[in-house]
This record gives sequence, structure tokens and C-alpha cells, in this order.
Amino acid sequence: MERLNAGRKSRDPSKVAEMPFIVSRDLEKADATTRKLIRSHVMQGKKKRVRPRKSIQVQAVVIQPIPKAESEATLAEEMRHRYTISLPRRVGSDLSFIDFADDIELSMLEKRLYPIQGDAAALHISVYAVEDFMNKVLRYNRGSSYNAMIHYHKGLRILRERLLGDDQEAKIADSTLGTILKLASAAHFCGDTQAAVQHMRGVHRIVEIRGGLNVFDGTELQFETCRYDLSIALLSGLKPFFFTSEESFIPYPEELLILDDEHKDSPEHTSFLCHVQNDLALAWRVLRRFCSLANLGVHTRRRMRPGLILDTMNSVMYRLLHMEFAVDSTEECIRLGLLAFSHHVFLQWHEIRPTSSYFSHTYRSQILQSDSFKRLSPHLIVWFLMFAAISLFKSSAEMWLEDALREYIDKSGLRKWKDVQEMMNSTMWVAALDEQPARRIFNSIRSTKPKWPVQSHSGDLQARASPDNHGL
Repeated sequence: MERLNAGRKSRDPSKVAEMPFIVSRDLEKADATTRKLIRSHVMQGKKKRVRPRKSIQVQAVVIQPIPKAESEATLAEEMRHRYTISLPRRVGSDLSFIDFADDIELSMLEKRLYPIQGDAAALHISVYAVEDFMNKVLRYNRGSSYNAMIHYHKGLRILRERLLGDDQEAKIADSTLGTILKLASAAHFCGDTQAAVQHMRGVHRIVEIRGGLNVFDGTELQFETCRYDLSIALLSGLKPFFFTSEESFIPYPEELLILDDEHKDSPEHTSFLCHVQNDLALAWRVLRRFCSLANLGVHTRRRMRPGLILDTMNSVMYRLLHMEFAVDSTEECIRLGLLAFSHHVFLQWHEIRPTSSYFSHTYRSQILQSDSFKRLSPHLIVWFLMFAAISLFKSSAEMWLEDALREYIDKSGLRKWKDVQEMMNSTMWVAALDEQPARRIFNSIRSTKPKWPVQSHSGDLQARASPDNHGL
């Protein structure tokens, strides 16, 4: 007897008991039912339905015939036109693929970076100036870094070769002028007055060859040229290179000659203008009107006329630099005060103050030694001292200035910041620029006690401002 297992490796154990046993004898022929059962087990798995394979569709590539060309040149042009990828040679600008932190108008960046586009000297000098600034301001190092000096010497070598070469247009090009301006600014920032003046002399020569500043009217080069010229002249006590005579002064902007009704606002703060020279009084009123328009523009979100900042800076500051008054006079106090304020508004970058400049020494001497200064109203003296702290000195490092501010704030009856804010606004300031630093100075003074006993103003402040006391 043989056993036929129809499913040797059945996966379902419950079906093992149902497997049939067939008894086969050699002499007996199996019946039809048994033969059918045997046949069914033998054929298991052989008649499964085979799934038809997915038909692969073959797409025919049709190549269009090229029309007959009349000549080989026509055939080559036809081939180039058919099989050359139609992509522009330049997509976007050089800055279009940079992932900036926020949306920005790239044309503004390109306008600011125009001197270094395609100019190796401008590129190296710009890198030097940025690296030197970061090294001194952010890393608090006095000297220039090795990397900065490498770029400085490379840029200077390229610039020297250009100026000694035969390309006359390159010598006076905008990029060359911008490079020399950057050198003047960097030298002035490092305190090298002699180098700064030498570079500005070169700038002046190029501008004169080009036909004067009017050729650059409305451009960034014109604005930067005047800023550097004024800054170097003011802080170094030298004469500027541009607008050297009264005949060359530009007129005051017409919208600034419409004077405020300041006698209605603060007669005690502006009454001194009746007793000073007319040109100086007009400069004060024009600058005050500019501040009023700036404050109004912030509140109403309206922009000033393009060019008003440059016209105001040039018309006011060049006139003030050429005015001459007696040292111990009210006019000289007002002139120096307006120059300190103008330096803050037009020339100062953020809150970086000049280091031991000629103008800061002159301003300190005027405050400490001039009897005319002491005769000004306490409110006006607070204004002078506040902008000395914002523009020229760090009050926490100048004990005489901090104590003088505390003394005259008390004399003026300014108990709260709101009182100081109203007084400064009625005199002259740009709130968007001055409010935060002025408030910080006021809070610092209110939170500290006098380092010196407050006695009489004369003599006492001079003792506090002696070189032994403030580190000069």
C-alpha cells in the first residue's frame, strides 16, 4: 500500500487531516472517481491563469527632414537654429542667486557696489576698508590686520599703475574716483590726517579735470565727495577743498527759507538769534527748518525731495566752516554748536565718535573756558552738552561732561525724560536719530551720582576736564 500525499508542504495545518489515502492493487484497476482524484492532484498548479504582460508602447521618433539649403552657409545656420538650446547667455544679475535674509531691491545693492564692478583696485581697497573697520570697531584692535594690508597693497599697486599708465580715461573714471575716496575715508578713520588730505587733493584734481562737482549732480559720488571733504576739514581744522569762497557757495534750498513761527514755539530758546550775526542766524533757522521737515516726514511717512539732504549739508556746513568770529563770543559758541549738530546729522556713522580730533578739543575748550557760553540760557546749554555727548564724546568716559549735563539739567528744571524731549524738540533735533541716544544719556545721568562736588561752574569743570582726569 502506498500513500499519495497531494500536498507535502501544506501551509495550513488544518488541511493535513483531510488528505485522502488511496489504496492501489496491482490486479485491480482504479475506478473513475479515484482516477479523477489522482489526475486533479497531479495537475494542481499547472493550469494557473497567467497574467498578460503589459505591452510596452514604442514611440516612434519622427525626425523632420531639413529643407534643402541653397548653400553650405545656409545649411549650417539652419542646423544651428534647430539644435542649439534656446537659453539666454545671462540670467539675472550677479546678485540674483544670493539668498538674502529678506526681500531687497537688487538695483540698490548694485548702485552701492558700482565702483567695484570690474575694477580690481576698487575691489581690493573696499575689502581693505571693510576688514580694517571690523578689526578696529568689532575686534577692538588698534592696528590693521594682515589680510587687510594684503588687499591694501594690492589695490594701491593696481591704482598706481593705472595713474602712471597711458589710458587717460581710466585715470579719471568713476571707479578710480571712488577708489581714492575710499582711501581718503579709511585714512581719516585711522587718524592719518596727512594721508587723508593727500587723497582728497587727488579727488579734487580729478573732479576739476572732469568739469567740477556739477558733472556728478545727483550721484552717489557727489554726495560721498562732499561728505569726506567736510568731515576731514571739520575734524582736522583744515580748509575744505570744495566751495572755497562765498561766490562758490550753493544757495539755501528754497523750501528751507520758509521759516517756522519759532517765536510762537519757544521764545526763550531762540531769542539769542536776535543778537548774533545775520548769516549765522539764517544758518540756524535753515537747519532747524530741515529738522522740522525730517520729523514731519517720519510722522506722515512722506519722503523728502531727492537732493535736499545734500543741498542742506553743503549750503549750511561750508558756510559755517568759512565763518570767523572772536573766540570768546556768542557767535563762535553758536557756530561750533551748529557744526557739532551737523556732524551728527550728516557725517557721523551710527554712534561712532571721532578719536581725539581737533574739533573735539576746540569744542571742549569753548565749553570750559568761554564766558559767552556760560551766559547762554540753561536750556540751550543742555542742548549744546547733549549733542557734544551724542556726536563727539562718550559722556561716561568724560566726567566733566556728565557732571555738567547733570548740573544744567537740574538748573533747567528737567525732571523727566518727557521734559527733556520737549525741550530738545523745541530747540532743534531729528527725533529718529537723536531720541534713543539722548534718552540713554539722560537715564544714565539720572541713575548715577556726581563724581565731583557741584560748586561753581567756572573753574570746577576745567578741573574735571584736565588731562589727568579724562585720560588725554
